[in-house]
Amino acid sequence: MSDVKNVKKRKNGKRKRKKGIALILFVLFSLALLIGLSLTVFFPVKSIKATGSKFYESRDLVKYSGIEIGENLLRINENEVLANIRRSLPFVDEVSVEKNLDGNIILKVTDAKEVFSYSIDEKFYSTDKNDRVLKVYDEMPENMLHIVCDAKLSEDKLSVELNDVKKEEIIEMISAKAEGFSLKANELDITNSYEITMLFDNRLKVNFGDVSYFEEKLSHFLKMCENENLYEVSGTVNLSQYTPENHAAFFVKDKNNVK
Repeated sequence: MSDVKNVKKRKNGKRKRKKGIALILFVLFSLALLIGLSLTVFFPVKSIKATGSKFYESRDLVKYSGIEIGENLLRINENEVLANIRRSLPFVDEVSVEKNLDGNIILKVTDAKEVFSYSIDEKFYSTDKNDRVLKVYDEMPENMLHIVCDAKLSEDKLSVELNDVKKEEIIEMISAKAEGFSLKANELDITNSYEITMLFDNRLKVNFGDVSYFEEKLSHFLKMCENENLYEVSGTVNLSQYTPENHAAFFVKDKNNVK
């Protein structure tokens, strides 16, 4: 009797395992089917609109986004949408894609801002903070920092040869400190890495020398503006010999605006 019971138990165990495997396969098949349908049939795009840009109309942003009515909502890639738009509409900095399961898409656009300008072959190129070219001018544009250096065009960006000068760090320090003292940085000349100069408010030219102690030099210059009341005069400040141990700084007044 015991042998017969053991045989029955083994048969019941095999049937249960087969049922378990069949159930697992069914669940996996169902999941695969649902995923496949969600990426093909379900969640079609029904409407697209764009907001946030002061430069471009919503219809143009939608047109160049690459998104089509009827395509699957879940297959839309935000980075691809941004790349598509930027090819034709350069004044776009970022795009976030808001997907609603009812099929409505909202493109939230952040405009790019002209921050720097460069001169190449008698033309002036404005760029954003990442040196992406936004616009070409025949004359030097205003309201942005003009950077004098050996700049070259590379596709839609500028290639700038800086030697050992860390331009991004210098600009960040200038922006953070100069704004607090109501000084506007007009020009940064980094052609010679041993003679970095800045022009502020179109009247104060500062010779920082090389990049060493640059932040300390800049802080000292801004203190000079307050202590020596340099806010209404024109001239040249020489900080090329400045070190934390030797606060060498010289100001030469100029009756005319600094050129």
